[in-house]
Amino acid sequence: MEVDPEIARLTLVTSARDKDRRRALDRLAARNDAVLARIRSFGEAVEDAETGVLNVHPQLHHGRGERVRGYHGSVRIRLTVGDFDAMSTMIGEFADQDLTEVVGPSWELRPASPMYGRARSQAVEETVTRARTYAEALGGTLTGLREIADVGLSSRAEPAPGLPPPAGQEAFRGARPDEPGAPPPRVEVGVPRITLRADVEATFTMSEPTALGQPPAGA
Repeated sequence: MEVDPEIARLTLVTSARDKDRRRALDRLAARNDAVLARIRSFGEAVEDAETGVLNVHPQLHHGRGERVRGYHGSVRIRLTVGDFDAMSTMIGEFADQDLTEVVGPSWELRPASPMYGRARSQAVEETVTRARTYAEALGGTLTGLREIADVGLSSRAEPAPGLPPPAGQEAFRGARPDEPGAPPPRVEVGVPRITLRADVEATFTMSEPTALGQPPAGA
């Protein structure tokens, strides 16, 4: 089935660098606070925000033993966005922040989406139809169901024409506008369709086939 996505995932990566470890951490904390404030400003358009591991590590001089030339820190925030129109503004604003990278979007259905049940139902209907076709081709009919199992369920977004694959790997790094104080650019993002696949395995019983004919004498 091809369905419309219900949510999009964005990952924000905020970084900071300094020769002093404490200053690098302070800069990172300040930038992270600024990003979190911008996230809150979008209200209900952002359904969830999860902060990942904060990491600060030394950067060494090459070929000079353990001499430290500075410190680099980063923190990841994963957003779940339900308002795709607001997301276009969101990408531009977050990418316009200092040393902040936006990765995504990836497109998904909500975990409790009714589309999953609809895909399973359609898979079962097609399974019964195919089994009945086989039985009728042999001159028989279905008489019962022995076993049915949900083999798997998966979904993936197909790229729209002219757009990069929406696998969460596209990175937006905003450049500062030429004019000071100019608003950040709005990044228009096309919304692709999601291919939803359900696999069902079933075992049926059928009546004695009549299309096989009588076996030859002596067989």
